[in-house]
Amino acid sequence: MGLDGVELIMDLEEEFGVSLPDADLAACRTPRDMIDLIWSKVQGMSEPACKSQRAFYALRRAVVETLKVRRGSVRPTTPICSLIPGRNDVDRWQDLSNAVGGYRWPCVHRPLWMSLLIAVALAGLVYVFGGWVLAGDYVVAALIAVPLGLFLLLRATRQWRRIPHFDASLAALVPYVPVPRWYPQSREDVAERVKGVTIENLGLSESEYAEDADFAKDLGVG
Repeated sequence: MGLDGVELIMDLEEEFGVSLPDADLAACRTPRDMIDLIWSKVQGMSEPACKSQRAFYALRRAVVETLKVRRGSVRPTTPICSLIPGRNDVDRWQDLSNAVGGYRWPCVHRPLWMSLLIAVALAGLVYVFGGWVLAGDYVVAALIAVPLGLFLLLRATRQWRRIPHFDASLAALVPYVPVPRWYPQSREDVAERVKGVTIENLGLSESEYAEDADFAKDLGVG
């Protein structure tokens, strides 16, 4: 299957929250075959399970596109540490967050000992410069020095920030992935969504799409 086909399958898996393995896809020559396959899988799922699956497939798409790994190697049990080179690779973590669109995405954090050290240093700054404020001397300088000191402390320790859940599996990130509140109620629902996803993914016009069109010969799936 060519690149267009892989992206189409990932889009459909993400849309419906179902797994479409190569063994099942071998018999799918047309959109009608795909619709029947997806509908048969959706009928055996509950709505909460469907949402959870869709969240995982959305996460998998983000991982594949952002971290440049093979689709088949990304599973719920895949350790996060096997996908990101190091616990301090904050840039890739942020790229993954942007790709997922997770507004509640787990934030990077500093080790506990470093957070305590920053707190102690900040307390020292407040003690020293707070005395100036209470004494009525250098008030402006003191009010500037404390937040500036905190900023410099945080800036200096940025390189030690760590990725949360680094030793966990991808399943730990599924709750942070937003998914549309939609669940197919009929084969017609599935057919409409398959049509929309296929047209958008392959860049087709409405007139070029037909349920009995051949994916390879008529729709240009490589």
